[in-house]
Amino acid sequence: MRPATFVYVGVLLAAAGFCDPGRGLWTPDEPREAGISREMYEHPAVIPTLNGQPFIEKPPLYYWSTALAFAVVGGPSVAAARAVSGLAALLTLAVVFAWVSRASSFDTAAIATVILATFAEFVTSAHWVRIDALLMLFCTLALWSAWERMGRAGGPGFLVLFYLALVLALWTKGLIGPVLVGAGLATYAALSRRWSVVAPLKPFAGAVVFVAAVGSLAAAIASSGGEPALRTWFYVNHVQRFVHPVATGHERPFAYYAWTLPIALVPWLTPLLALFRWNGPLWRREHADAALLRFAAAMTVGPIAVLSLASSKREVYLLPLLPALALLMAESVRDRIEAEGRSPRPGRWARTGDWLQAAIFGLAGIAPAAVDVVVTRGVTPVSAVFFVAGTVAAAALAMAVARREIARAFWIGAASMGLALAGVMTLVIPRVDAMKNMEPFIAGVDAILLPGEPVRAIGSDETLLGIVPFVTGRRVIPIEPKDLADAPFVVVQSDVNDPEFPSLKAAYEPVVTQDFGPVRRIALWRRRASGDGHVLR
Repeated sequence: MRPATFVYVGVLLAAAGFCDPGRGLWTPDEPREAGISREMYEHPAVIPTLNGQPFIEKPPLYYWSTALAFAVVGGPSVAAARAVSGLAALLTLAVVFAWVSRASSFDTAAIATVILATFAEFVTSAHWVRIDALLMLFCTLALWSAWERMGRAGGPGFLVLFYLALVLALWTKGLIGPVLVGAGLATYAALSRRWSVVAPLKPFAGAVVFVAAVGSLAAAIASSGGEPALRTWFYVNHVQRFVHPVATGHERPFAYYAWTLPIALVPWLTPLLALFRWNGPLWRREHADAALLRFAAAMTVGPIAVLSLASSKREVYLLPLLPALALLMAESVRDRIEAEGRSPRPGRWARTGDWLQAAIFGLAGIAPAAVDVVVTRGVTPVSAVFFVAGTVAAAALAMAVARREIARAFWIGAASMGLALAGVMTLVIPRVDAMKNMEPFIAGVDAILLPGEPVRAIGSDETLLGIVPFVTGRRVIPIEPKDLADAPFVVVQSDVNDPEFPSLKAAYEPVVTQDFGPVRRIALWRRRASGDGHVLR
């Protein structure tokens, strides 16, 4: 492997983990998760709270982790909250590199790490204040330790790591993490045609450990919130989410992941399609890594079957599957690289795939600069630099493909994706942040309100209930227009297309208003002054 490889891997690891322009909290999810984490930092507990009220959707480990990040930096901040996801993503990449380098080869590990680091869903989650990156880390640790036990006869340390990872996944997002890993293991046993393949994991002893872990979490929730909290955690957020998520939302059709999975894996579409070639590495029993490929395939097929059966679906739920998919696709890429040295060489379809993947990389490299030019209707020095760099990368990539230098083409494509990520963070995200970041507006509202006064809000949702306490430390009191009484100020959140509240205009006047995206409008209203100039109370 050439020295340049290490440069590419290092750059991509940094881009996927920590390179962030310092944007604000965006919906969905981020304001809520940051608000819960601030309250966990101020009042540590087993049951998280949102705006002072129990929020029992998720166990506390993620919020404990973010609260610890706040403590390390001296208080709540967006950067500290986002660092938890970034660090989890970096550690996941490190685990994948260690796993694949031990199980296959250093070259395959480098390719798998780069592919995972540039998946669209991975990059998004690495920069998002959201729980799923931490779940992905623990699930990946479980996969690695399971493989070491089953595929390499690893020592008892890997057995301990396997069950520790499952317990941590349980305390991060509930039963879904262990269930996904269990579904993958069951699929692997079925593909291997012998259930004894999982014997090194000591499943019966492990079942006792897992039941004890679930029981301890349930007991902790019950002791803090009683039977209603336990029922909400187990029934509403596990049974209802799986069967019919009326209250929890995100209900999608069975085949939802058929089109969202390729989107999550952008830009690596050609290696994804190559997995289905009948003569590809996944289907060749004589392949040196046949058992590893079967394991990775099982850890993809089993979990995606479980996710598809569940009524509640989101693209981010695919995150724990991405490391195994990256491993499979890395083997596919390596097989394509080695095929150029074999006789006969790959045919027309393989070459078409090379050009298709090169086109995707080339377009990705120049896309951020092109978007910036269209939005600003002009060329800035920064966008010009990115456009020239992207064009040079695309030309070098086309030359490598034309010369059948597939290994060189892969690493140039990886560099092009690193350039694309940097361009998105430098050119695109700051412009979107200006439309979605609610922090400056909420801070301005905070400066107007009387000290210590709660924020009375009409039309509040989880976003408002999270962002207001996070930015101001104030509580939100959700009210209806008829319940205004004599409140001197009221915050109103509404759809930009909805008419204003007519009953509000009679006694209140708007002070500041701002739209966030095409739908959300937030306004601060003040009670009109009486004839003598005093605010009516």
